[in-house]
Amino acid sequence: MRILAALVLAVLLVAPEAMAQSFPTTSSVRLTGPVTPTRVSGQAGGRVESLNHSGANTFLTGISVRERNDNPCDIRAYFRAISPSDGDTHSLRLNWCSGNSGSIRHATVPGSNANVYAVHGLRMCSNDRNRNNYKLKGLRAMVSQINGNGQIQRDPGLAAQFERTNCREWEQPQRCPTGQVAVGVDVHYGTRGGTRITGLALQCQAVQVVP
Repeated sequence: MRILAALVLAVLLVAPEAMAQSFPTTSSVRLTGPVTPTRVSGQAGGRVESLNHSGANTFLTGISVRERNDNPCDIRAYFRAISPSDGDTHSLRLNWCSGNSGSIRHATVPGSNANVYAVHGLRMCSNDRNRNNYKLKGLRAMVSQINGNGQIQRDPGLAAQFERTNCREWEQPQRCPTGQVAVGVDVHYGTRGGTRITGLALQCQAVQVVP
């Protein structure tokens, strides 16, 4: 079963640079309303920092994580403008690794010319250790499809994920409210025994069509 899932995900996963996505020009799809946070998947760390393009009308399309010395200490969030007039793809990064970051794993989602795909939920996999050594060892990104009419469809089968060695416990998933997609991510981390990511929470916003 794990091998089959890996094959399916290999088809879905694409490099963030290749995620060229756009909406029909006959409508203007915008993010609107207040930004609402989810709870943390994993553990809330002693510290938290955010990755978002505040007010930039962009949504989250994926996350990559690098490790060094067995600690997840480098995270990058990938964003796509929800309308072509707002620009193209962007990314924001937090890096606490000492020296060069190590191996990278992606949980990113595909796109097409007619539709875009945005993250609406996250589920973290941990090493299931005590708080002093607790860390991210896997991630599942749950995905919504948004069309040019601003309609959001959540497909339980559409997701991207990665697992590292010692991914032992899939933590409680966290999802944006219905009708919303992720526009940012809050990164919780601890520093005892080396800086490491311990939990993730989404920042969510509604999608609306402006005639």
